[in-house]
Amino acid sequence: MYSIQVIYPKPKFMKKLKFIGVDISKATLDICLLDEQIQHVQIANERKAIRKFIATFKDQEQICIGMENTGRYSVTLLSELASQCFTVYVIAPLHLAKSIGLSRGKNDKIDAQRIAMFTSKNYTDLRPWQPQRQVVTQLQLLLTERKRLVSWISELKTSVKELAVFEKSFALKTALSANKQMMKAAEKNMGKVDMAIDELIKNDPQLAAQASHITSVGGVGRVLCCYLIVRTNEFKNINEPRKLACYAGVVPFEHTSGSSIRGRTRLSYYADKELKKLLHLSAMSVIRLKGELRDYYQRKVAEGKNKMSVLNAVRNKLIHRICAVVNQKRNYKPLLEMS
Repeated sequence: MYSIQVIYPKPKFMKKLKFIGVDISKATLDICLLDEQIQHVQIANERKAIRKFIATFKDQEQICIGMENTGRYSVTLLSELASQCFTVYVIAPLHLAKSIGLSRGKNDKIDAQRIAMFTSKNYTDLRPWQPQRQVVTQLQLLLTERKRLVSWISELKTSVKELAVFEKSFALKTALSANKQMMKAAEKNMGKVDMAIDELIKNDPQLAAQASHITSVGGVGRVLCCYLIVRTNEFKNINEPRKLACYAGVVPFEHTSGSSIRGRTRLSYYADKELKKLLHLSAMSVIRLKGELRDYYQRKVAEGKNKMSVLNAVRNKLIHRICAVVNQKRNYKPLLEMS
């Protein structure tokens, strides 16, 4: 029996670090400071209180702050930390939940301490948070609003179809009229949001260039392009195709154990569901267009491959092409044009 010694890299930080865990809610921030003693404090989730708390730290380079990604509730805190020298880690809630193990009890104070402990143990393996440019934050806001409008329009269309089974009456006429008016207003607002997204990209040279490169890949439209830019922070956080494919949930993983479990490889449940859906729609679109990927899909299906497995391979190919054009800062050219 051999024992394996795992040697972890030494931390890059030379100074003694202090770790802070922040549990974020709509109204308050529960903060746990791991120093010689564990200290807890609660402040309001507003700029004035956050600035006052930040001012208490003289040497900010010694401070590592960990927090969960809580969407809009964390915007105020992150915007204040963006101009400071703290090292900030924004942790996926699922990552934190899976790391805790068996636990009993839960409140904001305990959660802040757990976040601080997690950050202190894992900071060498975590990627520090990088603030978004203001234009990317605005793009993210517009995409969120667009998603809400799309969902609302879909619900209203379903409602109109369901009302069609009732007999004609004054009540039915009123209900249909109300639904159609709301649907028309939602479609008009979505048109305004789409125009705002186009204007935002057009007026920023960096975004315009990156969007041009991404949409040059066949099957990749404006919505998928914008989601990729926001999710990857303009490909600063993720620019490797394998990592992006894993994040989007299109990489198959082995499922075996010993001699008893011999499951087929399958996709991971942990993924960005919205990005995965948009990639699926793009793959469905590109296999209908004349080109390499349609030929590839038809050839593999003719060989007897499972259609969904081949479609997933097409999604992977799209991701590889997108990363290639972004990293090389050029538009995509099919092999026939390059030869």
